[in-house]
Amino acid sequence: MLHMIIDIHTHLYEEATYAQYRAQAGDRVRMIFTIYHWSTHDAADQVLPVDFDRVHAFVRSHPDMRLIPAFDMNAAAEPQLERLHVLFADRAVVGVKCYPGYQHVYPSDERLVPLAQLCAEFRKPLIFHCGDVYDIEQQAMLLYSHPIHVDVLAMRVPACPMVIAHFGFPYLLETANVVSKNANVYTDCSGTIDSVGGADRIRPLVQQYARDLDRAFAYFPDVRQKMMFGTDYAGMHTGLHEFDPYVALVEQVFAPAERPWVFSGLAETLFLHS
Repeated sequence: MLHMIIDIHTHLYEEATYAQYRAQAGDRVRMIFTIYHWSTHDAADQVLPVDFDRVHAFVRSHPDMRLIPAFDMNAAAEPQLERLHVLFADRAVVGVKCYPGYQHVYPSDERLVPLAQLCAEFRKPLIFHCGDVYDIEQQAMLLYSHPIHVDVLAMRVPACPMVIAHFGFPYLLETANVVSKNANVYTDCSGTIDSVGGADRIRPLVQQYARDLDRAFAYFPDVRQKMMFGTDYAGMHTGLHEFDPYVALVEQVFAPAERPWVFSGLAETLFLHS
């Protein structure tokens, strides 16, 4: 069943990174969601701007890719909402993502209600980066990225599907609590397994992550049906370039009968069937 994987969480903006990803994933992945962010960084951790139209064109050139743009919570909302309406209507994007910790805006902020309502109208997920941050500019604040704040917006706009990215690491229990409590909230396993510290660290990290997920699922067993596969793959020049360890994680935590739902079934239902 591995050839049926949908990776809902990557950052592939150009051909070289796409080729690196495919070299690892092979034909096990049938669809890749790439999350656009207005900036990225190079091997020297220099921040580089990313042009949306260029990424949009790049994704459209690959039948196996779908695009998820970022919503700038500190910029004027109305032009972004108008553009998202067009993109949703044209089926050019499959969701939208916010970065609370990086932008110092709570997911519960009143400014996000119209965005959630728009996502509800088109039945497309609103994704939140929650938990730990990669803070090369030393500006992010964990206070804003705690998954508990998603609960408020989830209750305010219950028709909007929402995804707490990265299982809210390291707040796995809190994430599981919010996901279990709200019928419209889901999560993914992306981003927690990286190569920082060397290859010898990967296996122990996978084992620890599996134990932590087992603990969260012991308290909130229904969340087993609300987790999706994602890697947060961003290129070989970053620590986020692992693929096989995420597959191993799912195979360790989930029974064979559960894996198709985690690998692709839920993602197809949430992102592609509306």
